[in-house]
Amino acid sequence: MASLRHLSFVALFIASASAHQAATGSSAAERNSLRGFTFEVASIRESAPNSASALIWKPNGMLFRSLPLMSAVMLAYFPQRYMVARWADPLVKDAPAWVTTTKYDIQATIAPEHIHEWASQGVDGMLRQEAVRQLLVERCGLNVHRFPVTVRAYGLQIAKNGNALTPASANDHIPATIVRLPRGGLVKPIMDNDHPQLDFYNTDMIELASYLSQSSDHPIVDQTGFLGKVNFSIRRREDYRDNETDLAIDSPWDLRKGPFRLVPTTINIDGIAIDHIQRPTAN
Repeated sequence: MASLRHLSFVALFIASASAHQAATGSSAAERNSLRGFTFEVASIRESAPNSASALIWKPNGMLFRSLPLMSAVMLAYFPQRYMVARWADPLVKDAPAWVTTTKYDIQATIAPEHIHEWASQGVDGMLRQEAVRQLLVERCGLNVHRFPVTVRAYGLQIAKNGNALTPASANDHIPATIVRLPRGGLVKPIMDNDHPQLDFYNTDMIELASYLSQSSDHPIVDQTGFLGKVNFSIRRREDYRDNETDLAIDSPWDLRKGPFRLVPTTINIDGIAIDHIQRPTAN
């Protein structure tokens, strides 16, 4: 399958224009109630040459611009962060070549009576997934089946010097240049290469593992057993890519002097095989 690495990491952080997003996932009952949730109006057309890629979640829908339909397939079946993950390629198989090469623009809106639900959906975006999935079924005849995939991974653990973790406080000074994370954490992104450091505030370990997975060569899962929210900093490695065959350095983040460590492990994920997909029907 062609590589899925077609979005810059910035795409994830312009990806929500909703006023609020809840910090908890959906229950099984909620997932069952979402079956059949659809966009009220949707337009799909091939992108203009050399147009900029973007994924923007609006308060009443979605703008998907100059991206291959493989991105939409990923949105329909996996957490959004998988779209930019270096390790996500094996999760979708049997896709025709055009699914990863031909770029499309999608503009879609939901019915007015669903705007509140859309704006307040959980961190895993179950409404988003269901709406995109239904759109692909209706317009592209998408049919898939799931299969198990075992992938190499890292376990995020607390290192011996884990006392560098500072409990979050309501009195913490938060810089202006921060990005809000889905579970309520905050991160000050790297602003220049002379200071390649991420500063996290009010962040739990599940959110940290999810964030670091976006730029790692393998998914990162929380194995800390730590439940609180803390403040900490992580620096980007200067020697990243010196030895790509060594799992121990297949992450761009330097955890050797910080409060964390990564240990090799494996995890099981459900992938999808595409049984049928066709080019979108006319608007």
